[in-house]
Amino acid sequence: MIRRRLFPPIPSRHRPATMSEIAGTMTVRVMTANVPPNDKGPKQACVKVELRETADVRQKKKTSMQAVQKDNSIAYDQEFDFKVATSYAGELRVQLFKRTESIMGGKAVVANAGIYVKNIVSHISQHGAIDKEFTLFTKDGKSAGGSVHLKVDFIPVGGKPVPAPATTRVTPPAAAVVADANADANADANADA
Repeated sequence: MIRRRLFPPIPSRHRPATMSEIAGTMTVRVMTANVPPNDKGPKQACVKVELRETADVRQKKKTSMQAVQKDNSIAYDQEFDFKVATSYAGELRVQLFKRTESIMGGKAVVANAGIYVKNIVSHISQHGAIDKEFTLFTKDGKSAGGSVHLKVDFIPVGGKPVPAPATTRVTPPAAAVVADANADANADANADA
């Protein structure tokens, strides 16, 4: 008798990282959220936090749907843990959802933000845990769409070192390089004269 698999093997990009591939655990505590004051409709909202390494590899957590207070704020105090890969790739995405009035009872994204994982980890390694209110932006990115207060910490596995601070290499414009080369040539010509 031939045994067949009921389900095909999971492709490697969908498999969770093994412990040897995990650099540590990022703990994200959602403290509060502020819904934009001009937001219309029912006043219930939740926050979704997602650690997204690639389009296919992601970890998602969501707070409970809660009523918005008169001052447009919501207190959550909910904590989530995410496994961080040794590549420190991807970003931490934060989205603020509100309950919409519809027959289907759906949820609409009010605003969102994204922070690179390598920047978070390098900041924590230099300055300690992050305790900050992040401004979220609407889908078009033009206006503020509320804010979320987060406490973020990173605990490396087995005392592994965390990455060095993220640096950006500045490349001078091509015109500046040509001007420098011309100045050197002119200086050499003047020295020979």
